[in-house]
Amino acid sequence: MKRIKRVRLLALALVAGLTVSMGLPSRNSRAEAASPEASNKIQEILELASREIFDTESFEIELEIKNRSSNFEVPTKEEIEGSIFMKAGSSQIEKGVFERELKSAEGKQKSEVVMSGETGNPLYIRENGGAWTRQEEEGQVYYFHPNYKEIFKSILEIADELEMTEERHSYKFRSKPGSKKIASVLGPEFHLQLTGVSEDELEQTLKFKIDKKTMQMEELEMSLYYEVGEERIDIEMEFETSDFNEVDPKMIVIPTV
Repeated sequence: MKRIKRVRLLALALVAGLTVSMGLPSRNSRAEAASPEASNKIQEILELASREIFDTESFEIELEIKNRSSNFEVPTKEEIEGSIFMKAGSSQIEKGVFERELKSAEGKQKSEVVMSGETGNPLYIRENGGAWTRQEEEGQVYYFHPNYKEIFKSILEIADELEMTEERHSYKFRSKPGSKKIASVLGPEFHLQLTGVSEDELEQTLKFKIDKKTMQMEELEMSLYYEVGEERIDIEMEFETSDFNEVDPKMIVIPTV
């Protein structure tokens, strides 16, 4: 019996995710070692950026996920835009607003979510332009994946897997050829689950950019790829952030239910 391998991706924890299932053969590769000077410079820049990122209180996000894996009848595309407010030094969301659009074989679906920040942390949800519903449970907290601050914590764990180039206005990072830690370390923030498939069987690529002036991570791209015969895993994720500490709280409008 052929072994079934699954990649499950859930971008927004409030909605359903995507699933890829297929069998793949094994393959191994090895990343080249960087010089001590380059590694120290990378660690220095990442630590400087982490101080700014962890103290961020508000920002805008854009997330795009493309899934062209072979078990989908048509390519699937998911887009999320939103505004998030957090406490400085914390990755806990205080309030936020999101819009999500999913294009798949079933057509186009749209979701809207408001995390109002009211007492009890109620959640407001609207599907495909319908009526708003209010959800509230005892002890409810807000969460969104991927979490900007938690992503960067994960990046710090794989600093030795990164290469860096310095440009006039930014530092650009990318994973070393053959890197195999990306899915396991960053995957949880994208709700990426690998079942029955090892990281050695996937081509994994990570790229991101840190602005020199703000020391904020403005762009991140992650991809997973493997193809053998008619079976293919092909997932690309793009995550952008902007307007750090400049988001107007008035953007959080509480819906009428």
